[in-house]
Amino acid sequence: MGAGPRPGNPVLLGDLHNDSAAITHGIAAELCAEEAGANQAAVLSAQAKTERWRNRFQVSADTARKGYECSPATPLRILLASQEANAAGL
Repeated sequence: MGAGPRPGNPVLLGDLHNDSAAITHGIAAELCAEEAGANQAAVLSAQAKTERWRNRFQVSADTARKGYECSPATPLRILLASQEANAAGL
């Protein structure tokens, strides 16, 4: 199997107009990250994407900002800044 996206990948479900599944997976990911004591920046990035695809631009921007604020200085932080700017610009 290649390194590309796999069927059922929660990050892509919103792009496939399966918003309810994307939201459910996002909530589950958030709970798992919290339970594991892991940084939630990646979860918040996925949730910001879902909200962007749902045309909920302010929620998307706010979610990306929340992820940016908890993200260490990694490429994910740059993605979160870009997601916030993109959603805020729409």
